[in-house]
Amino acid sequence: MATVEERLAFLEGRIEEHAQVTGSIRDAMSGMERRMDQRFDAIDRRFEAIDQRFLELEQKMDRRFEAVDRRFVEVEQQMTERFNAADARLEAFRHEVGLRFTAHEHRMTAIEDRISRQTARLVGVQLTTFVAIVAAVLSR
Repeated sequence: MATVEERLAFLEGRIEEHAQVTGSIRDAMSGMERRMDQRFDAIDRRFEAIDQRFLELEQKMDRRFEAVDRRFVEVEQQMTERFNAADARLEAFRHEVGLRFTAHEHRMTAIEDRISRQTARLVGVQLTTFVAIVAAVLSR
C-alpha cells in the first residue's frame, strides 16, 4: 500500500496535470473565442457589404423611377399643351363656322324676302292678267 506522502504526491501531480489541462482548455477556449469573433466580424463585414450593395441598388432604382416620373410629367405637359392648342383651334373654328352660318342666315333671309316679294308681284300680275282675260271674255 502506498504511503500518505506517496498518495499526496500522486494527488499533487494529478492536480498539477488538471491545472495544466484547465490552462490549456482556457487557452483553447480563448483561441476559439477569438476565431469565433473573427468569423462573426467577417460575417458582419459581408452583411455590411451586402447592405451597401442593396442601398446602392435602391438608390439607382430611385433615380431611374424619378427619371421616368419626370419623363411622364414632361409628356403630360406636352399633351396638355397640345390639347389646349387643339381646343383653341376648335374654338376658333366653331366661332368662324358660327359667323359663316350667321352670314348665310342673313343671305337666306334676304333671298326669302326677295322670293316673297317676287311671288307677290307674280301673283299680282297673274291676277291682273286673269281679271283682264275675264273682262275681255265678258265684254264680248
